[in-house]
Amino acid sequence: IVKGEGGRQKLRDTLTERGAEVDHLSCYRRVVPRLPAGELAKKIRQWDIHTLLLSSGEGLCNLLTLLSPAETIKLSKLLLIVPSDRVAGMAEEAGFLQVRVAENASNAAMLDSLEQYSLTAEKIGER
Repeated sequence: IVKGEGGRQKLRDTLTERGAEVDHLSCYRRVVPRLPAGELAKKIRQWDIHTLLLSSGEGLCNLLTLLSPAETIKLSKLLLIVPSDRVAGMAEEAGFLQVRVAENASNAAMLDSLEQYSLTAEKIGER
């Protein structure tokens, strides 16, 4: 299994339970960017960002690390596009009000979800 450092073990555990011999290669690492307190929320407002694509639960956790609880509340109406119901639940628990689940975490699936949302919003005049 080629994956990020750390990461979830569910696939490896499931395959092992089924009798497979599994090796894994950690080929990337997610880290929280170094930003001064308040900087991310400031940039989101400054750049008029309305949508964030998050490819993992760890990415969501990193986002929440960079936002204070008050900033999270102020940004709760951002649209988050996430790769799974699990991450959607985490985002909703954190207070985000608009969470869409993509088919998976691939670039194509995430962008397709964004496009579908944009087309729907355009049709009903939300854009």
